[in-house]
Amino acid sequence: MMHHTRQKALSGSDGTPSAITRLPPWAFLRTAFIALLLPLACGINATAGEPPPGPRAWPDRIAAVSAAEFWKQVEEGGLLPKKKFDSFFRVLPADAGGDAKGRDAAIAVLDAALGLGDLRDGPHVELLDYEGTHVLGEPQIHSVQAFRNTKFDAWFLRSKTFSGVWEQWALVQDKTVAPNVAYYFHYRDGKPSRVPEQSIGYRVHSNGPRGLHPGRLDLVSGADYLDEVNGYCAEQVKVQTDFGGPRPDFGPELAVSECIDCHSSGADRGPLHRVQAHSIRTMISRGIMPPDGKLSREGGLELERWLKGE
Repeated sequence: MMHHTRQKALSGSDGTPSAITRLPPWAFLRTAFIALLLPLACGINATAGEPPPGPRAWPDRIAAVSAAEFWKQVEEGGLLPKKKFDSFFRVLPADAGGDAKGRDAAIAVLDAALGLGDLRDGPHVELLDYEGTHVLGEPQIHSVQAFRNTKFDAWFLRSKTFSGVWEQWALVQDKTVAPNVAYYFHYRDGKPSRVPEQSIGYRVHSNGPRGLHPGRLDLVSGADYLDEVNGYCAEQVKVQTDFGGPRPDFGPELAVSECIDCHSSGADRGPLHRVQAHSIRTMISRGIMPPDGKLSREGGLELERWLKGE
């Protein structure tokens, strides 16, 4: 779950996160799911173009991020691991969601997950987020936690830039319907609210939860969970986004022959659009996509033409 916005409030007046219980007392504003969860500064207007880069030059964004500052902020946030767990995923109560449907059920699921106690007491992953750091021009930390049962998955993303404060976002995947539906939330004043037009969530999570891909492999806490998380996310196919109404018009679908077997209407991963240009470029340039090898010369040229609208 992985999004990128300037941070507002999710901590006490001194910037130290409070303990997370049923509904945290923080003032929440985020960047995730998240990426899961959650990734999720890609803009508010869902139909806008690719976000511009942050104000700092590229070499300053990833390679020159201070490891000392990263680990200091992780420790100050109470996010150093307290123990090793057998699984990244915590068990969501079987009755989570109750008899509610749709978005009401998703909110009830989040309440049930938070009712189990402080998110930091269970398994979690912290990492330097590649896309957020690039877009904002400032290092951004993501902290991800997840719960699941046979009916729902609940992902929480907490994020902050080095100079900001913690914000919180969430993604709930409803597995009781086919295709599954993903609901995105942004915590404000301790309560989950719908992400406007799903613009931030949809730019980064176009088809539900997304794998965790650290910006730097030396800046990861909970690295032992990455294979489990990414393997599970890869299994989530044909997940649709809840837009709270009719699906917005995002313009033409990605039309690159080497991509559309997976990324098109009716395919396992769903369509991609130019609003996701930044994520598309990032995933390809980092060698994460395509999953079975790199684009051919012809495929790369075709993709570049499509991204430019040529």
